[in-house]
Order: sequence, then structure tokens, then C-alpha cells
Amino acid sequence: MASRIPNTFLRAGDPIITSFDWTDIATGTGIVTFYGKRLHDGSDFVYLLSGTDLIKSLGEVSGAPLDLDFDSTLNRSSEVKGIAYVSGTFVISANGEQFSLSAQIFHFDGTTETAISSEITFPTQTASGDGDRKIFSLKMPITTDTVFTSGEILRVTMKLTRIAGGNNATLEHSSSQPLIMQIPFFVDQ
Repeated sequence: MASRIPNTFLRAGDPIITSFDWTDIATGTGIVTFYGKRLHDGSDFVYLLSGTDLIKSLGEVSGAPLDLDFDSTLNRSSEVKGIAYVSGTFVISANGEQFSLSAQIFHFDGTTETAISSEITFPTQTASGDGDRKIFSLKMPITTDTVFTSGEILRVTMKLTRIAGGNNATLEHSSSQPLIMQIPFFVDQ
């Protein structure tokens, strides 16, 4: 004879408490902070957007030009809208050389890459000595409300371009010199 499950196991669960920053509610967005990371996947280097700075990163990459895609595969449907911010540090290797830095945000469905922000370029920087560190911060409006379905990729493309000189620049993205990307996700009110 089958036994009956006691009523104590059949009652409803406890209510869920969700907290939002007042600014998130006022603007209708929830800012999610990502950190640019460079990891090795066993066959090559990959660049990703990590939700934590606790993951150690191979902290810099040098070149002229540099064109790097930092990706995050989203696990659930999400809508991106509002103002994004990207900040960090790059290093110009030789005195007197000039570099520009730019960033752009994309929706990538695995086949097609679609820009959801304009490419924003930081003013050209001139090194005042060898190994001159330049701090940058970019404000990037997301120009369209973009819906990501589960499995699609949020991509931030970073470019360093040599304007004058013959040496490289380095984009830093370590725990001590983080590459920080703040992306606005829509909060349903």
C-alpha cells in the first residue's frame, strides 16, 4: 500500500526578495559589470567578458594594430538598452608615439555580428616617455533596444591603432589593471 505524503511537504515556497539599486529602478536599467579577460582554451587564446574579477587573466596583449573581441554568452533572454561604459589602461611603449583606442558593442548570434552601439574613439594619446600609461573611459550609448536570446553573444570589440611611430601599445586587462565594461540591461518594472 502506498503511503501518503504529509501536508508539510506540499505547502508553497517562501516568497523571493529581489533588490535593485534605486538608480536601476529610476532609469529602468540594471548595470552589469564585466571584466575583460584573456584565457587559453587549450588550443588558442580567447577573450571573454567575465562577471567576476576573481578569474586571473593573462593580463596584457601588445600589438599595432590590436583588434580584440571580448565575448559573453548569455544564458537567458535579456534586453540591453541605455548607456554602457568601458574603462581601463593602455601603455604606449616608446616616447613620442601616438595611438588611438576605440570600442564598440555588438550582438552576435553565432553567424551575424550586429553593431548595437557606435564605435566610440578615445582622443589620440602621445607617449611622454617609454612605457607611458594612458587611462581611458568611454561612454557608449546603446542605440537600439536589443534582445539577446539564450546562447547569443554580447561582444565588446576593442581596437588600438598606431597613429605615429613604429612600436606597439599594450591593452591591459589584469586584476591589478582591469578592463571594466558596464553594460545596461533592461529591468522590467
